[in-house]
Amino acid sequence: MKLGFFECSFCESRFVHETKFTKHRCDLMVRDEYVRTDVDGRFAFRVYKTWIEVRGYQRPRRSAFIESKYYNTIVKFVDFYREMMLPDLEDYMRFMVEDNLLPGMWSNAGIYEQYLIAFDDRVRPLKQADITFKYMDVLTESLDCTYAELFDYIDVREMVKLIQCRRFSPWVLLSSKRFMRYLAECNPNEAPALEAMVEDSMWQPRLRAWPKAYKAIRELTKELGI
Repeated sequence: MKLGFFECSFCESRFVHETKFTKHRCDLMVRDEYVRTDVDGRFAFRVYKTWIEVRGYQRPRRSAFIESKYYNTIVKFVDFYREMMLPDLEDYMRFMVEDNLLPGMWSNAGIYEQYLIAFDDRVRPLKQADITFKYMDVLTESLDCTYAELFDYIDVREMVKLIQCRRFSPWVLLSSKRFMRYLAECNPNEAPALEAMVEDSMWQPRLRAWPKAYKAIRELTKELGI
């Protein structure tokens, strides 16, 4: 309070009467509340922090995000992130920074497709496996099932999407006896789409190029019973 006025700490608007001050809700105040209290708001701030840090700057404060001209764009990007089930936020941000792509391009379908094409060359096998196992943890907990039983709950279309977006990596699936059984039991009309996701001619050279990682992933799938 200065000179008898009530002052908003966000927009610096001043009020003579406290009642009007308590009813005041400026854009920055609304943004701050959203980022502090909403799951998607907190995630949007995480996206912003990751982008800033990948560019080599110090971790930003929340105030920097809510005042950013990219605030609305990044909030909208959260919906894209969830819908497309992006596998690795930090690497996606690195991809954007490498090509000098600002937030307005992060949800571009063509850019996203380029990233997926590059993903397997960008992200090491064990990191891909870690992404897969963590997402399997989420699914088994929500479905209250074992890792092996998880395959009974996922239809072929869902499985294709999970592989395509790399929440499920072929590194893990091609090391899994349970997935091979799943593939063998597919409806003949559905099998081709799934087989295309783990095509031998594409994946066998990769597996041979990383023998130690492939062996480690096979051992992990065995431990999980898949």
